[in-house]
Amino acid sequence: MILQNYQKIQKKMQLRIAKEIAAQLQAELQPFCERISIVGSVRRNKPEPRDIELLFIPKKVIVGQLALFNAPVKMQSMQELVQIVDRYHKIKGDVLTGKYAQRLLPNGIKVDFFTAAKNSWGYQKLIRTGSSEFSRKVARRWVQLGFKGDDGYLTKDGSIIPVKEEEELFELLKLKYVEPAKRV
Repeated sequence: MILQNYQKIQKKMQLRIAKEIAAQLQAELQPFCERISIVGSVRRNKPEPRDIELLFIPKKVIVGQLALFNAPVKMQSMQELVQIVDRYHKIKGDVLTGKYAQRLLPNGIKVDFFTAAKNSWGYQKLIRTGSSEFSRKVARRWVQLGFKGDDGYLTKDGSIIPVKEEEELFELLKLKYVEPAKRV
């Protein structure tokens, strides 16, 4: 099991340890994700992160055969991904049916798992990387330009605006790209 080599950690941990733990979790989940990224304070290289945050797009598998007459095909997230997340103590949320889940590792570290979609990856990656103040500044900018954050997507006039890469959101908002470590 992950993290056996780490002592119980209180409220903060060293960045080096947070990166190691985040990388272990990322590697374990990777086979079941189309995309996965470490976000939050670890991505920003904060010296003493309080938690670990991961953003991912689960792989989908087709359940059943393609129906006639273009009827929808049922899709299901990989059960292995859910099993990995759910082996840790549940604080809140459900990876399979929700967009957010929080778990507590045996050593006391909180991990936030955020689910994204292809058309929201860039938007979610920027927001989930933070900092909270930086995300608020970006949100104020998109409001000025007539956009809205809605149910995990960037929208305008009720339509989803695809943001597949983080850099696209900066371009869309006419902002210069800011490296994660400088997002304060």
